[in-house]
Amino acid sequence: MVVTMKKSLSKRGKIRLTSYIIALIAVLTIWGASMTLKATVLERQKNAALQRSLNELGSYLDNIETDLAKGIYANTPPMTSKLSADIRRETAAAKSALSALPSGSDELINIYKFLSQVGEFTTALNTKASNGTKVTAEDTALLEALSAYAGKLSERIDAIRLECTDGSLSFSQASDMLLSDTRDEPVYFGTKITDTQQALTDYPTLIYDGPFSDHINQKKPSLLEGRENISDSEALEIAAGFSGVNASLLRQGTGEDGNLPAYIFYTDTLTVAVSRQGGEVCYMLSSDYAGEASITQADAVTRAAKFLETHGYTNMKDSYFSTADGICTVNFAYVLSDGTVCYTDLIKVSVGLDTGKILAFDARGYIMNHHEREIPESKISYPDAAMALSPNLTPTDFKTAIIPTDYASEIYCFEFLCTGKNGEELLVYINADTGYEERILLLLYADGGILTK
Repeated sequence: MVVTMKKSLSKRGKIRLTSYIIALIAVLTIWGASMTLKATVLERQKNAALQRSLNELGSYLDNIETDLAKGIYANTPPMTSKLSADIRRETAAAKSALSALPSGSDELINIYKFLSQVGEFTTALNTKASNGTKVTAEDTALLEALSAYAGKLSERIDAIRLECTDGSLSFSQASDMLLSDTRDEPVYFGTKITDTQQALTDYPTLIYDGPFSDHINQKKPSLLEGRENISDSEALEIAAGFSGVNASLLRQGTGEDGNLPAYIFYTDTLTVAVSRQGGEVCYMLSSDYAGEASITQADAVTRAAKFLETHGYTNMKDSYFSTADGICTVNFAYVLSDGTVCYTDLIKVSVGLDTGKILAFDARGYIMNHHEREIPESKISYPDAAMALSPNLTPTDFKTAIIPTDYASEIYCFEFLCTGKNGEELLVYINADTGYEERILLLLYADGGILTK
């Protein structure tokens, strides 16, 4: 009897032990799966952060290359100072992005040192300009070399970023790959670099559709000053007349507030905004797609100009255009009677290259800035303004222009179209009162039109 009891307990123990083992295996399996999932999520987050840092590094290097190239042609203290401040911000941001990449600081010392040296060098140029010392030929040669090297790094990072995106390259391999192309590059300075803390700020990289199409609009609309508000029914008739759509087919949407309050009317494929004050059409936008092109870009410019004339916009001159997805967008600026171009008073018109139909109209820049102006008087002559140009530039054309500032005012300038040392084209704006450079823009010609940088 006793023996039987012992055997029975032994069987129960085995069953219990087996159950414990199975439960333990299940728990460990679930725990392992959970840890694997967490590791996968963490790895994805890490790779996303690294991808973002790589993208930012390439973008900042592209900005540095552009501003160094502009520095070659800067010839007055204010422009040198501005470019120097821009480059210092960009090098600080690039170093921040670089520090997030998976590699030890010793391995990345050459790239980090290059960024520090660029910032130090441009600061030194700013000091020289402030003291009235001219930029030397040696300084210009160094700017060219630094710009070329920044461009090489930017191109290499873009290539590596694409390989990381498609999974053919890991981020650790990416760092080694980047370093293999830069380790033997010459070091440009023998001086000790003092690396100071600098604030990081968001910075624009490219201005599309013309040099001043995205200038500040945060002010009261000049064109509407002193005009009365209109009713929504009046706005509806204006929208219908402008768009050519019967008023009965336009539905009223939620209006817009802000610095240019507007009524909104729409169909399934069209939106029209009419200002509450003064009843000006702010913009019209069609969602139609453009098919295969049947007219040229020159035809599109002509059609856009005729559209403006038909709707009462006179003295408008086309300046820049760009084409994307079969739609040509033309930038028009108001012109004073003496030929001065007001880049503040802008209207954009988009034309479908398949049918020549007007697909978009945007007059917000014009509404915000247009007002009656006296013909400006210059305190300096054209020859004086030309003297402010860098000796590395050859002017090929000039005109007078009014350009916006970053603080919602405008400046009367001489606009010089110039050719640089390597055949590139630039626009240089010389302040007609001070004789100093206000803007330097690189012209970029592409199949889609003209961009500035």
